Amino acid sequence: MQSYTIIVRSTMKKALLAIGIIFLIAGVTLASLSRIPISHWDTFTINNYPKSELALNEAFEIQAISSKTYTVNLSKNDELTINGAITQPGTNRSIGATIDFSIKDSSHTYHSYDKTANVTICWTVPQSGNYSFIFDNHLDDASKDVIIIVMKSWCEPQQSSILVSTPLLSYWFLWMGVVLCVVGAVLMILAQKKRK
Repeated sequence: MQSYTIIVRSTMKKALLAIGIIFLIAGVTLASLSRIPISHWDTFTINNYPKSELALNEAFEIQAISSKTYTVNLSKNDELTINGAITQPGTNRSIGATIDFSIKDSSHTYHSYDKTANVTICWTVPQSGNYSFIFDNHLDDASKDVIIIVMKSWCEPQQSSILVSTPLLSYWFLWMGVVLCVVGAVLMILAQKKRK
């Protein structure tokens, strides 16, 4: 009977030691895997990337009793800075030269100036489409030299990518690994004490 008890105790000690070693190995593996970084590209969007360009830049002579139209395709929310001026009277020199100026689309007139020599307008485009910049000299019998500059500004979304490192496993696995290591160490200590 004593030999049977010794065999059972010896087997239990070996089983306890084996279980302790398995727990310790599993704990170290889990803790190690949770600290291994995995790199991947993360893409995000920057919404406020300002851009600008000349939408219209023309210098021309407008003849007497005529009009001149420039049509430009614009997008909703484009910010426009419009500068127009009579640089000098044309071939039929008239003092105090003025023209009529307007901005229109197919159904609306957005700005209209009668008998002006200079215009400066800051304007936000209400909807995407074609807009006409109209210079009208119908009421005058003298030609005029005119310049128009339209600067268009807008914000364009820009995508950017960044390399991000994240752990292979979450921190819960790290703590689970630590707990398994502690349990494995305790089981191994208990197995050693039972041997003595």
